[in-house]
Amino acid sequence: MNEFAWASAVGHIKVRQKELLSRADLTRLVEAVDLDRALLALRDTYYGPYVASIDDPASYGDALAAALSAAYKNVFGMVPEPMLIAAYRARNDFHNLKVWAKSVQLGVLVDKEALSIMGNLDPSLDPGEISAETLGSAGLVLTPKETALFCEAIGQTYGQAIELIEENRESAQEGLLSLRVDSLVDRGYYAWFSKVFKRFGYPGMTGFQRAEVDLLNLRMSLRGLRMGLDPVVFQEVALPGGDIPSAAILGAYREGLAGIQSAFKGTPWSGLAVSGAETAEKGESLTKWERACDNAFMEVVRTARYYSIGPEPVFGYLFAKETEVRNLRVILAGKQSGLPAQEIAERLREPYV
Repeated sequence: MNEFAWASAVGHIKVRQKELLSRADLTRLVEAVDLDRALLALRDTYYGPYVASIDDPASYGDALAAALSAAYKNVFGMVPEPMLIAAYRARNDFHNLKVWAKSVQLGVLVDKEALSIMGNLDPSLDPGEISAETLGSAGLVLTPKETALFCEAIGQTYGQAIELIEENRESAQEGLLSLRVDSLVDRGYYAWFSKVFKRFGYPGMTGFQRAEVDLLNLRMSLRGLRMGLDPVVFQEVALPGGDIPSAAILGAYREGLAGIQSAFKGTPWSGLAVSGAETAEKGESLTKWERACDNAFMEVVRTARYYSIGPEPVFGYLFAKETEVRNLRVILAGKQSGLPAQEIAERLREPYV
């Protein structure tokens, strides 16, 4: 742990935070008459150069992706321990593992539209071909040990996913097998991710990671119960690395909604567990509740602003940027589809500022 090495990066991030869109900024975009007016309103923000570069308003997704990619590139150029940022960004690399595994399962070509370009690696690269040279060509500068561990995490997880597919191709339902493959990749990512954060020793970063896992396990527990997912299968779904052990989550899952509420009692997520269980018991949609979970995690990440040194403010900025782009996609897609402003506003996540 070397907090003081982050002083310069934190200084730059404090300046860049002023570019982030506030709730009032998002509201003005929501109230724009149409897609063209919304894009015009973005011309005076960080996204101005990227929006101006597209000829077709419907290509706003390309502009947002370019803007987020540039933010990551700027951050990588200033941080003293890039592995921390690479580990967070790697969730997109592991998402791409799912897409590649899905193509193997179905015996079809990879769905390029489903691949994320926001990872550390070229998404079109076969996961089986990832190596130290691949990381280097992607511009990711890590130590030899970090490079080896990253390649190992990617390679082992993808290999296990393919092995699971081949062993169960004939016996398992396609949907259930897809769930098991996705869960295997998620577990592989979060197990590696938590080890990286723990090794660097920054308590704030570890706290963010553990809170995220707890909230994901809460959400997946309620989803699983709603789906009638067998506890034997859910055992493969529960993620490691949270403050509540995955074994405890599994035990609670076996007891149903009451068990889930009990497992999260006394945690910051107790109220969410109660409201989620009540919503599930009524048979109502969990969409609004899941948005509340996202907002609860944003409250955790917002504490990054109060760190004067260390990687936390940098992570907070990147998380803020990702959430901001996600909100902009919701707004612009809503405008493109002609949705009422109120309906668009209800779908937004809380911004960082």
